[in-house]
Amino acid sequence: DLTALFFMSAFFLALHCIAFTVHMVVYAKNGTGLAMIAFVAQFLDLLANCMLFIVMLMMAHGVYITRSEIPQDSDEMSRFLMLSGAFALTHLVSGLQAGFSVEGTLWPLGVASGYAGNTHVIVRAVASVFLYTKAQQVARFEKN
Repeated sequence: DLTALFFMSAFFLALHCIAFTVHMVVYAKNGTGLAMIAFVAQFLDLLANCMLFIVMLMMAHGVYITRSEIPQDSDEMSRFLMLSGAFALTHLVSGLQAGFSVEGTLWPLGVASGYAGNTHVIVRAVASVFLYTKAQQVARFEKN
């Protein structure tokens, strides 16, 4: 159910904010922070973002708006799985590249800067264009 996925995403986002706040408080006191808490915060951010992305992708496909599901074994389902998999994989790779390092400047997105972070930004840009065009197609279909 999309509503449950959305609320689970909000729950993981709240946990991410709590964990990252704890890391920031310790970072402010000693300049190094807690590497394990920072990594847990990144992982919770991964879960929250992936769940929210799946909700947005399914709504752009018209699920619960014009139809109840995406047909199995269709080109639409394979594109859905490919795009959501690429989103999750690049987010995971960028998080793993950052790993447990807490030195240097903090990155507000919770993902690594550099090559691994840039691939995630590129996938987000492509996904944004896809979501917009797919939502426009569903909206035109709904009008007709």
